[in-house]
Amino acid sequence: MSDQELEARRELLEKELGEVLCELWEHLLRIWPEAVVVETMMLLGLGVLSGAYTPHQVIERLGLDKNKVYKSLGAETAAQWRRVIQELGDEALVHAVGNALGKSAATRSRICLTVLLDDSLFRRYARQMASIFKWWGGAFKAVRKGHDVLGLMIEVEGQVFILDWVVVSKCGRKRKPRWKYAIEMLSESQRRMKDAGIDPALFGLAMDWWYGQVKELGTAAAEMGLTVVSEPAINEQFSVGGQKQTVEELKAAFRVQSHWGGFPTQRLRATSNTFGEVILVLFKEGDTLTLLMAKVEKEHQAQRELRALPVIRIHKQRHWIEQNWRWQKSQLRTGKIQVRKGHKPKAGYTCRMVTYAILGELQRRLRRVRAIGRQSIGTLLSWYQRLGSAFRVLAQSLQGQFAHLIPDLMAAIPRNRSIFRTSPQENPWESYVKEQN
Repeated sequence: MSDQELEARRELLEKELGEVLCELWEHLLRIWPEAVVVETMMLLGLGVLSGAYTPHQVIERLGLDKNKVYKSLGAETAAQWRRVIQELGDEALVHAVGNALGKSAATRSRICLTVLLDDSLFRRYARQMASIFKWWGGAFKAVRKGHDVLGLMIEVEGQVFILDWVVVSKCGRKRKPRWKYAIEMLSESQRRMKDAGIDPALFGLAMDWWYGQVKELGTAAAEMGLTVVSEPAINEQFSVGGQKQTVEELKAAFRVQSHWGGFPTQRLRATSNTFGEVILVLFKEGDTLTLLMAKVEKEHQAQRELRALPVIRIHKQRHWIEQNWRWQKSQLRTGKIQVRKGHKPKAGYTCRMVTYAILGELQRRLRRVRAIGRQSIGTLLSWYQRLGSAFRVLAQSLQGQFAHLIPDLMAAIPRNRSIFRTSPQENPWESYVKEQN
């Protein structure tokens, strides 16, 4: 969108942002009654829309008292910061799922509600930050120091909602493997779904192959009512028709049974010594043959009725969480928040989730406007950064309510807007990888 077209839509974009900020302010106050902490989250979360990616940049731009800002970031426990992320995700999810299930039967059959589970490495350089350990980084193809973040997300009609977000630790009395964190996150999200009136059996679970080979995780998720889909380990053996076969043997014996979703597919009922009764789905996409393993408890849904197409659809939703990780790192620049000591890094991640909640709600609202339509969160972020009026909209929308952290927000906003811009030729993800290496 050109500068002239963006300027013509300024009033609409600022109006929608103001309404979102008012709703978010009231919602955060219900979660967290301390106004100074909510003000900190709002300013640091909104700073990204003005090109300020770190607490220091926001403090310098608005002339804030840095002692107040950092004190409020360390005011509460890591569990309380995590609860903010959960509440923000739940509120948006309930609305999106209700809207999706209220559509016609034909539309509902095409919607694939999927829970996405994966972890990602946020590389860190500060030596004094908490939870810094060595992890394997897929983007770097090497071991790097940083935060290993385990995320639980749900994709609904092209929108990704973050339900939970945990920084994994390798030390301490409460040390546990990542799959135990995953079971706790799934169990907690299932409880919250039921409290909101959402049936967990409506969802599939797509996860990385590493998590797929953990028996305890797959069994726990299936008992919760989720349809668990993953790629089995290369050395896994299955009993098909009384004959034991490896993954490679099953692929070699591939026979086309149908063309569900436009893919040559084969569906098999099998038994595994590790996972029990499962459904195997082989499908060919181009020259690539993929074997998927699906499991769901019989009391929730008979495995005999689990067709090949839903299994393939659930598996193909995995790219959403991969894209989300890349976007968090390259465009939101989540790794730029270098708050140190104790649980303050968790507070920094929470402020980024506030940014994500703002942009997600703007995406949902603006997609109904014909002049704008469906736009990615990255596109909306670049638009608001070019407008450079996020702090002014916040001051106008919440007049008189920002009284703890800054007496007069409107007067503190600098007149010369220093805006971060990405050149059209620059690829944010490539720039991020070069910077990290």
